[in-house]
Amino acid sequence: MLRNVRLKRFRGFRDFSLDLDGPIAALLGGNSSGKTSLLQAVRIGCFATEQALEHSDADPREDGDWIIIADRVGVAEPASLLPLMDWRQLFVDSQGGDKVQAEIELTFDETDPVQGIRTSLGYGRNEKLVLSTWLKGPLPNAANAALPPRTRDRAARFRTSVAQTLPLAVFTPAFYGVTRHEEFRTAKIIDRALGSSDQSHIVRNLIARLDSAGLNRLNQFLSSTIGARIVRSTSAIDFEKIEHLEVTYQDSNGELELSSAGTGLTSAVALYASLDYLRRGRGSTGARSALLLLDEPEAHLHPRLQGQVGEAIASTAVEFGVQTLIATHSVELTNRIGRRRDAVLASIDRRSASAIRISSENELLRALDEFCDLTPYTSLNFLRSRRVVFHEGRSDWAILSTCAHYLYRVDAQKLEQWKEYVGVSLDGTGNVSVKGVLEKLLTPGMFESDAGAARPFRAALVLDRDAHRSPVTAALTTTKPHLESIETTWSRYSIESLFIEPEILSLWLGGLELGVSRDDLQRTIASAIQVANLDPGLNDWARGERTKHLARADKEGNVNYKAALEQASKDVSASPEVWQHGKDRMKFVLGKVRASLPGPAANRIRATLEDLLLSVELARVGPGPAPVPTELQELFAAMLT
Repeated sequence: MLRNVRLKRFRGFRDFSLDLDGPIAALLGGNSSGKTSLLQAVRIGCFATEQALEHSDADPREDGDWIIIADRVGVAEPASLLPLMDWRQLFVDSQGGDKVQAEIELTFDETDPVQGIRTSLGYGRNEKLVLSTWLKGPLPNAANAALPPRTRDRAARFRTSVAQTLPLAVFTPAFYGVTRHEEFRTAKIIDRALGSSDQSHIVRNLIARLDSAGLNRLNQFLSSTIGARIVRSTSAIDFEKIEHLEVTYQDSNGELELSSAGTGLTSAVALYASLDYLRRGRGSTGARSALLLLDEPEAHLHPRLQGQVGEAIASTAVEFGVQTLIATHSVELTNRIGRRRDAVLASIDRRSASAIRISSENELLRALDEFCDLTPYTSLNFLRSRRVVFHEGRSDWAILSTCAHYLYRVDAQKLEQWKEYVGVSLDGTGNVSVKGVLEKLLTPGMFESDAGAARPFRAALVLDRDAHRSPVTAALTTTKPHLESIETTWSRYSIESLFIEPEILSLWLGGLELGVSRDDLQRTIASAIQVANLDPGLNDWARGERTKHLARADKEGNVNYKAALEQASKDVSASPEVWQHGKDRMKFVLGKVRASLPGPAANRIRATLEDLLLSVELARVGPGPAPVPTELQELFAAMLT
């Protein structure tokens, strides 16, 4: 999975970084903000590496932690990287020189065979574009080490070793229809067309290569979005007999050839076919990272359909193991994608040093306000749905949402009730009262013209215990006729702390298929917890925070620091599971579990609870409600009553 994109002096980006930590990312921004250039940079990084491996001057060799593949080799066709009239426009302000380099660096998961790709573009002799590329990771490093410097056909043998594990990227621009006629194309030509964003000339070829299962999935995709289906296409046995490929679709107007289809239908077909191409390109092992780069897929679709297609693409991509980056202006698509627990929203501005991560409703509205008239949306989502959860950080919302999706994955009604809630981060706010704030904010007059006024507004406040709060059990309270509130404070330091139990954590880790029995996993976790309970670093920090709270001045202004320290030491010694920092304790325990496993299994375990929960297929977790801590179950019960 792609984790970071770093650009230097590329197009409009002087020095820019984008962090990614999910399989779906929606990139927001106005025109000329750099969204499309960012997608193109990812494609160029992957495509240029493949081209460099096939270059006659390729010479793989060690270069620090990297393996350099090609060092300032000439690019015969710069337009293959990006279709520009002048390749100098690849550089910031179209300015370059002997010492000016445009750089693209892609960082992938530490568990991927290829962990990094670096591409450098520069000026060569005779005003020629030159390219340098590097790879980093266990596979390219091992392949290079296995080939002595004087090995015959060294570059070709290195290419054979790594080619099938290189990240695969397909850039799909806004789609404007298919050609009238389309001949059969070889796999090599299809690869080149996809690599150069020329899907319009190969849509029928992509469909013709779908197997029966792939065609069925395509029709399910089309039926749920466009309301059409493919009924016939030229079969493989006829490729040598016909001049042009044919694809027949059926909608409310009967059966027609694809050339007569509207742009919305052909765009949806091309999007799905590209996804299936990436699925097959990953190979049977799934070790190869696959990236679908979509530039404004909402083009030619009405607003509601934009959201439906976006959600369908995201769901299919996750099913296929394909990471998807979407550049979009669509409010509806952003709204649908933003509800997903595995999605990242980011605001892009090439003038900034990094993308701005969107993790709250207010941040999203600010990002959209840059290029949208939000007058129709001034009543925020939570005012419309009358459901809001105030929580203490983005990771808390991701954990809550994952657990809700697990508990109610077979209860559609409860799941829809959960999806009505909008999460709002308090960002470290201290003691907050839902009743106190919302009684003043939400008055009955706000809802007098609302046809659904009989439904009270319901707000939940979810707080960490930290070093100073007391536990509060979730319970639904009617504060006013129009307002209901739920307040809960965890019984331990933070939400992560609640999961650090052998019975609970083993069920989530078991979903990763580590090849270890649940009993053995529980014993390993229990042992790690015992070590964590005695860890000096975790306990010293907990004592310090607890002492700060207890060392408060009395009514006369006196502070007994010694007594506070003694009490804090007793508290931490008696209940380290309560007072140790939740995220740090979880990271410590997961680290011990990871260290006990063989390499391939260990690499599946993420360092944080949020990443762990997002990496597990919910169908493999269980059984029953046991993986969800009781306090979360009580909170959900109160929220969804």
